[in-house]
Amino acid sequence: MSTPVNHHLVTLPLHCLLRQVAEQVLYAAPDAMITIDTGRPNATWSTTIAIAADALQQIDQKTMIFPEQTKERRELIKKMALENPIPESHFPSPSPSTCSPIRTRFAKHLDPPQSTTSKEALRKMAKEMMELPYRQPYHIKTRARYTERVLPVVSGHYG
Repeated sequence: MSTPVNHHLVTLPLHCLLRQVAEQVLYAAPDAMITIDTGRPNATWSTTIAIAADALQQIDQKTMIFPEQTKERRELIKKMALENPIPESHFPSPSPSTCSPIRTRFAKHLDPPQSTTSKEALRKMAKEMMELPYRQPYHIKTRARYTERVLPVVSGHYG
């Protein structure tokens, strides 16, 4: 008894079909090569693809062609995934052998400091540092020149 074969007609742009086949050939046979005369005056898309098809006969494999991903199709898949979430029981729980312990600089029994206080402290420290005289923006005067066929020398001073 044979199993029924599902046939689905897919309408998609030709470049999408060629791209999918090219990606599959690249994955399955990345070293496949073809020799083609690029100087032929009567070369067309059809003849070039026919030459490539002849070369593929030696490494031919089964393929699956997928419909083009449109924005509407992506939205439909997203909607279906959100409406029918997979329960967590379907996912295996990580075993201790596959998990690494999380290392922090804080002890286990202490909570890390609140981020708002540390952000405020950093802002205050940055403002204090900018008030120091040597932290003020300064103007640099530069001069570039070539000397004896070597990399350019850039000198400068501030003031």
